[in-house]
Amino acid sequence: MRGAPTAADGAAAAAAAAATAAPPDGIGSQIEAELIRYVVRQAPIGFAIGIVALAAIVVVLWNAAPREPLLLWLLTIGVLTLPGRRPGSAIRARVGRRECDRLVAVVLTVAYGLAGVGWGVAAILLYPRVAPPYPDVSAVHPRGAGVSGIAALAPLRSAFVAYLTATFVPLVVLLLRADSAAITATGVLLVAFWVSTISLASGLRALLVRSLRLHFENVANLVTLTRTRDVLQGALSSTTRDVAVLADELAAANRARDEVPRDRVARAADAADADPHLGRVAPAPPDGRRQP
Repeated sequence: MRGAPTAADGAAAAAAAAATAAPPDGIGSQIEAELIRYVVRQAPIGFAIGIVALAAIVVVLWNAAPREPLLLWLLTIGVLTLPGRRPGSAIRARVGRRECDRLVAVVLTVAYGLAGVGWGVAAILLYPRVAPPYPDVSAVHPRGAGVSGIAALAPLRSAFVAYLTATFVPLVVLLLRADSAAITATGVLLVAFWVSTISLASGLRALLVRSLRLHFENVANLVTLTRTRDVLQGALSSTTRDVAVLADELAAANRARDEVPRDRVARAADAADADPHLGRVAPAPPDGRRQP
C-alpha cells in the first residue's frame, strides 16, 4: 500500500505549481507587450484624426498661404507619415515575444517621430508665409497634436516623446527667435506646454503600468491557486483511496481472527460425534484403585 502524502509533499507540489504558473519572461515583459499592443490598436484612430486635422488646416489656409509651400507641406507630411500608417499590420504578430518587443518599440518610435516631423515642417513652410491671424493655425495644431498624442502614444514613452518633440521644436525655435516679445512669450508658453504634456503622459503611463501589473499578478495568482487546488484534490483523492484500502485490510483481519475459534469448535464437535468415548471420563472403582 502506498503511503499517504505528507505536508512536505503538498508544499512541494504547490511550489511546483507556482513555478509552472509564473510567466517565463516575467510580468514586466507582459506589461511592455500589452502597452505596445495598445499603441498599435490606436494607430488607425490616430491617423484618422490626423487626416481630419490636416484637411481642416488645408481648408483654412488654402486661400491664405502660398500654394507651393502648402502643397509641398502636404507632400512632405504624406511621405513622412507613410511608414507609420500601418505599423501594426506587419509587426502585430511579433508583439509578445521578448526578443521582438524592443525592435517593435524602435520601429514605432521612428514611425511616429517621422510623423511628428511632418507636422513640424508646417511651422517652417507655412508660419513665416501667412499673414495674421492665420499663423495662429500653425501655432495651435502642435497643441492639439500633443493632446491627441497623450491618448494614443502615452503607453510608449519613446514614441510619444519623439512625436511631440518633432512636432513642437520647429515652431518653438521660430517663436523664440522672433523680435516681438509677445511672440517670444508664446514660444516660452509652448515650451511649458510641451514639458507639461510629456509629464502628464508619463503619469498616465505609470497608471497604466500599475493597472496592468495588478491584472497580470491577479491572473498569475489565480492560475497558481487553481493548480494548487488541483494538486490538493489529487492528494485528497489518493488519501481517501489509501484509507479505504486500509479499512478493507483491517476488516479482513478481524474476520480472519473471528473465524479461527469457530473452526476449532467445529472440528472438536465433529471429533466428538465420530468417537462417543472421546471426552468422557470413566467412573472410579469402589476400592479407589485406577483400572489399568
